Order: sequence, then C-alpha cells, then structure tokens
Amino acid sequence: MITLGFLDPETGLRDLTEEDVRKAQEALTIYVGDVHQKLGAFDEMAERVGKLIDIINARFEYKRLKIHRERGFCVVSHKGAPIQLSDLSSGEQHELVVLYELLFRTPKHGLILVDEPEISLHVAWQSRFLADLIDIVKLNKAYAVVATHSPVVIGTQWSLTEQLKGPAVEEDAGYQETHAGVS
Repeated sequence: MITLGFLDPETGLRDLTEEDVRKAQEALTIYVGDVHQKLGAFDEMAERVGKLIDIINARFEYKRLKIHRERGFCVVSHKGAPIQLSDLSSGEQHELVVLYELLFRTPKHGLILVDEPEISLHVAWQSRFLADLIDIVKLNKAYAVVATHSPVVIGTQWSLTEQLKGPAVEEDAGYQETHAGVS
C-alpha cells in the first residue's frame, strides 16, 4: 500500500530498540496481525492498481503513472515534472481509459468483447495487448472475445484463435476474419 502511494511510510516504530521489542513482543505481534488483517481488505484493489501502473508504465515512454492519495492518478515526466492527463496523446489517453475500464469496471465472471483493438493501438502496444488482456481476465475471473485482423495482436497465442469464414461467395474471395477467445 505504501509502494502504490495509498499510505505514508510508517515512521512511528523506527525508534524502537531491541529491548523495547523484547518487552512488547506480544503487543507488537497483535498490532502487526491487526494491521495485516485490516489492510488485507485492500489486496484485490492493490493488485488491480499495481497491474494498471505496470502496464501503463511499460507503454508510456518518458512518463510514469503514479497514484497520489489525494489527487488520484498522476502522470509525471521522466524528470518528475507533472503532466496533465489532457496533455497525453490521444492514444495514451485511450489506453489509460480502456485499461482502467477493464481492470476496475469489468464484473467478476463477466464477458469482455473487444472489436479490432489494433485500430487504436500503436504496433508495439498491439504486441502486448493479448498478454495484458489475459492477465486482466485472470484478475477478474472473466472471459474475453477479441475480433482482430492483426496477427500482431495475436502474437504467439494462435491456439486461442478461431478463424471465421464468411459465406461461400466471400470464402472464395479469400475473406476471413480471426477471433481470439481468452478465458
């Protein structure tokens, strides 16, 4: 929780000596157990926030997504200067919104339908799309169907694909669409 920016670092216990710890070992054990139990309620949210930060920070060049307890999502330059969300490129804004929606608004055991994600994704981001979606689906215990024309989106995950063919007339013309299903 501290690493994600939700909590300030604990400073109150830094001045304890070994003697203090020996004297108060039972009380400290109860305290630590209580804190662990209370913060455990946030484990799932922390995992989702961590996944969002990891994916975004792997994609955005020269920028970092951080979480601030009072201001929420903050983007900073590689030098630490704040960047307004409105100053991100349209592709970066889109990616941030889509990943947020997938991580925080997809219901458990829900179905995610994605149509042609390659249209709005940089080629480098396309190559990570399916792997990131698989991770998100696992977090949500959800299912996904992706319709794509891009072999870059599929990457090495051809075992997840089902090729769709149109009627016989279109089939002869070489028309085909590939869909990837993830669960």
